Amino acid sequence: MTPQLLADPAGLAAERLARRGVLATIRQFATGTHLASDAAAAAGTHPDKIAKTVVFRGDLGPVLAVVAGDRRVHRRSLERAARQRIEPAPGTYLIEALGVVPGGATPLIAPPTACVVVDAELARAGVVWVAAGTPDTIVAIDAARLADLGAGTVAPIATPRPAP
Repeated sequence: MTPQLLADPAGLAAERLARRGVLATIRQFATGTHLASDAAAAAGTHPDKIAKTVVFRGDLGPVLAVVAGDRRVHRRSLERAARQRIEPAPGTYLIEALGVVPGGATPLIAPPTACVVVDAELARAGVVWVAAGTPDTIVAIDAARLADLGAGTVAPIATPRPAP
């Protein structure tokens, strides 16, 4: 079977948010927000207020780790939380497993087969910006709702980035 991109991932994100009673406006930018620093600049905020989604290939299917933009995923902690072994996923896997291109992965439109884990520290961060299905769209949302909206769990899975 040939991998298929979702026809309108941002529209799907908006629809799912509305269905769950979340009032949110998806913002689209002229340039992509592939990196947390790009998204933070576009949203006028700091990278710790960006909820980046890092995708892994798990033994049981896709694993989405949602962490603050200024943090990195602690792989062993994620494996424990997801209860499966994981490996980094190539960009082609995002299209194959999620129907989105790199920079568009988000728990908001994760398929039921995906395991979504939101970092515990991020879940307490208040309002954050998360991708809305494409590299050039983001939406502000209460971080505490991310696990619920993505049918996921909350666990400590992130560590600080080492200083440059």
